[in-house]
Amino acid sequence: MAEQNGTVATTTVDTAAIDTSGQAQQQTEPKDYKTLYEQLLAEKNNLKGQVDKYSSEIKKYKQGEKEKMSESDRLQADLAETRKATADLEAKIPNIQTEKVFADKGFKPEEYNVFIEAMSEFGTVTEDNAVKLANAIVDSISKRVAVEKQQYENAMTANNTVKTATSTTETKVDEFAAMRAEQKRLTEQRNKKITF
Repeated sequence: MAEQNGTVATTTVDTAAIDTSGQAQQQTEPKDYKTLYEQLLAEKNNLKGQVDKYSSEIKKYKQGEKEKMSESDRLQADLAETRKATADLEAKIPNIQTEKVFADKGFKPEEYNVFIEAMSEFGTVTEDNAVKLANAIVDSISKRVAVEKQQYENAMTANNTVKTATSTTETKVDEFAAMRAEQKRLTEQRNKKITF
């Protein structure tokens, strides 16, 4: 209550008249996740459409700028692209020559790729150096294979010699055993003749 100029004014607040129905609905209303998901999906598609729109506008702008370039500017840009492509190709030539060396010697790509990758780690390798290195690797591997082949043949020859010597010894032992058996038989026959 407030007093103004001798009159009393009263203000009453009806608390029941305050609208709390919105809060009650929010608290009791279950969340509809499917609707939320669809809204987010629509927003995502909208953003994707905007990105596509802007990227196509950027592409059109770049195309327009390229068309605005003078003929000499276009030729210079084309020349720069050609030089870059040529440099990339020249960098691959040593690898191509190296692959040829390995392939001519009968190596498969999976066998020689490791060498080519190792050579490319050295940086710029000239064509001649790459071919020399490939030849050196191939020669080294060929020599190693030849040594292993010779060692295998020597082992097989030694094995055959041992088998031959063993079989010869076995033959001699068998002959000796047969001779001893024959002597024993003859001795027994003689003993029978002597016995009365």
